[in-house]
Amino acid sequence: PVMRCSPAVWGILALLAILCMLDAAQAGTTKSGVVAFQGEYHYQRTPNATVETGPCIINVANKDSAVPGLGVAEVLIRFGFKPNSADMVFVSAVYSGVQEYILHTFTDSGFWTQGASEAGVAEQCRVDGILVGDASPPTTLTGRFASADCLFRAGLEVKVVDTASLERRIGRYSVLANFAACIQHNTLFFQLRHSDGRNNLNRLSLAMLLAMTLSDGCDTMIHFVIGFSLQFTQTFNGVVLVAVFKFLVLGVAQIPGMLSVFRAQNPEQPGVRPNALVGTFYARTFALQLVLTVCVYAFMWALPVLAVLAQLYWVPQIVSDVVSGSRRTLHPSFVWCTALSRLFVPIYVWGCPTPLFNEELFPDAPFSTAKGFAVAMVFFQGVQVALILGQHKMGSRWFVPAVFLPYSHNYDRPVELELEDGGSKECVICMSDMNPDGPRSQRPAATPCGHVFHRECLEQWMDIKMECPTCRGDLPALE
Repeated sequence: PVMRCSPAVWGILALLAILCMLDAAQAGTTKSGVVAFQGEYHYQRTPNATVETGPCIINVANKDSAVPGLGVAEVLIRFGFKPNSADMVFVSAVYSGVQEYILHTFTDSGFWTQGASEAGVAEQCRVDGILVGDASPPTTLTGRFASADCLFRAGLEVKVVDTASLERRIGRYSVLANFAACIQHNTLFFQLRHSDGRNNLNRLSLAMLLAMTLSDGCDTMIHFVIGFSLQFTQTFNGVVLVAVFKFLVLGVAQIPGMLSVFRAQNPEQPGVRPNALVGTFYARTFALQLVLTVCVYAFMWALPVLAVLAQLYWVPQIVSDVVSGSRRTLHPSFVWCTALSRLFVPIYVWGCPTPLFNEELFPDAPFSTAKGFAVAMVFFQGVQVALILGQHKMGSRWFVPAVFLPYSHNYDRPVELELEDGGSKECVICMSDMNPDGPRSQRPAATPCGHVFHRECLEQWMDIKMECPTCRGDLPALE
C-alpha cells in the first residue's frame, strides 16, 4: 500500500525533497557572508550577585563598504533560547585584518532584570560591548557587555559552528521526516478504502484517529516554532518544510478521514442540518487541538513523557474491538506502516547519538540523553502491534481471561442439516452443501436467528457486515 500513493502526493514529496537537497548542497556558501557561533554567556546583576549562565548564539554578517580596508558587520546575539531569550542587533565597523567589533545598542530590560521593578532601572537599556576574535576569520569570539541603565554585566565565549555539516544533517532529516509523513498519509487512505462502507467505518475507533491527529498537530507546531525562532537563514527551510508537509497531511488525509468516520458513526437525523454536524466535528477537533497545544507548551519540560503517551494511540481501537467483538478491523499493512513511520521523529530525537536538537543552534530537547524514553516508545508500540495482529489472527478477545468475557453466542451448536426430501442444507453464501465432518472452516455455523452457513463463509461475510445474510438481523461476534 505504501507505493499506491496518489501522484499529487508523490509530486509534493519530490518537490520538498529537491528543496531540502538544494539547501544541503548550498551548505558552506551562506548568504551575505553569515557566520554562526554558539557557546555560553555568563551574567551578573551586581558585583556580589550570583553568576548566571545560559546558551548563546551569534550571527555575524560581514559586508563590504565603499571605504577601502573598511567593512561593516551586522551582529545578532541571542542570549538563551526562545521564549525566554533576549536578542541584540549591532552594526559595527570592521577594519581589514582586525577581528574586533565595538558594539552599541538598546534592548528591553525585561530579560536582564527578569521583570523586577527596581528603582533606577530603565525600561530600555543602552548596552556597550566588545567582541574579540582569535584570528582572521575568527574561530572563537570572546565578548564583554555592560549597561549603566540596567545595572548588569555579561560576558560570553563562543565557537564557530560547522554550518556545512549542520545543513547536510538538516537536509537528510527533512527528507526522511517528510517521507515518513507521506507514508502516514497514504496508509490512512489505504485503510479507509479497506473499510469502505458505513458498517466497516463504524468499526474504526474515532478516538484512535483523533489521538493521531492531535499528536501530529503538536508535532507540526513544534517544528514551526523551532524553524521560525531561528535567525539563521541557512537552517530555516529544512525544519519549516517538515512542518509544512505535516500540515498538508493533516489537512488532506487525517482530518477528512476522521470526518468520514464521524459521519458514519453519527448518521444524519431528520431536522438536523448536515452542516451543523460537520461544524460540531470541526469545532470539537480544533478546540481539543488548541487545549493540547497549550498544555504541551506549558509542560515542555515533560515532552518525552508526553511523547511516550502519544504512542498509545492504538489502545482505543484495541478496546473497541474487544467490546464489540469485531476482528480484522485494521489492515496489517496499515498497522505496520503507521507504527514505524510515527516512531521516526521521537526515535531520532531521543534515540539518535547525534541529533539536531542538542543546543547546536537548535534548542536541546528535554532529557535528550535519556535513551530509555526511546526504548519505552518501541516497547509500547511493539505490545500494541502484537495485540492488534493477534486480534486479526485469533479473534478480538484472545488475550482477555475467560472469566471477564461477556456472554457470546455458540455458533457451533448442533443443528439439523437434513431436509425432508433427504437432501442436505446448503450455504446461501457459496451455494454449496454443508459438510459437518469436514474441516472446521467448512463446518456449519448457526446464527442466533436459526440460519446456517459455512463457518468460513460467515467469517468472510461478517468482515464486511455484522448482519445475517438471510434475514439481515444483527449478529454477535464470531470467536
